[in-house]
Amino acid sequence: MLVNSVLGSLPIYFMSSALLPKKVREVLDAKRRAFLWTGEEKCHGSSCLVAWDNICTSKEHGGLGIKNMENMNHCLLLKFVHKLHDASTPPWKRWFLSHSGRDLELTHDSYLGKLIHGELQRYRSLTTVQVGDGAQTSFWHDRWLLNDPLRETFPALFSHSISQSISVREALATDLRHHMRPQLTNVAETELCMLLDCLEHFTLGGHDDTHLLTLPGNKSVTG
Repeated sequence: MLVNSVLGSLPIYFMSSALLPKKVREVLDAKRRAFLWTGEEKCHGSSCLVAWDNICTSKEHGGLGIKNMENMNHCLLLKFVHKLHDASTPPWKRWFLSHSGRDLELTHDSYLGKLIHGELQRYRSLTTVQVGDGAQTSFWHDRWLLNDPLRETFPALFSHSISQSISVREALATDLRHHMRPQLTNVAETELCMLLDCLEHFTLGGHDDTHLLTLPGNKSVTG
């Protein structure tokens, strides 16, 4: 309890806005490990009766539920990416979008831009989208139509796209062929027909897109 609530909580402020270097995490874990086994600031490996990775697994899987510092750091940073997809408009979000636009695939050299770019793919791998107006959903990179992103389901077609960062709303506003190179390969043409069949009965709504955190067992939680 003390390792999680005290030692694990001390760096939360910093982990909420910075990705800690691996060496820093190792130093923090060394102090948490020493406190757990000896109550001191340092301890030898002979004092550690169980591997640290096993200690950090959940109690349901035989561990002690000690929080993994790296996972916790990424979870805290993911809030920046999530806020770019919700309806809130904090000052930093308005500033960021004014410099980068809605294309999150293209990031600028600011610290915040690099941070968001580093977490973007992790965010997309953990979320599915219930599409409303389609403005906040990436047509190719988000999971919104099928179980996987369209770029993975239709790789040949994606390689022919000239607008790989368009939103769902932008893609559906015109003929999808307008976003492709003029000459498609046979494989890409087949994939385009399949995709158009999937989109045939899809319509946009009038509400904002909702990003859902996908949990084991096909459960979803609104982020």
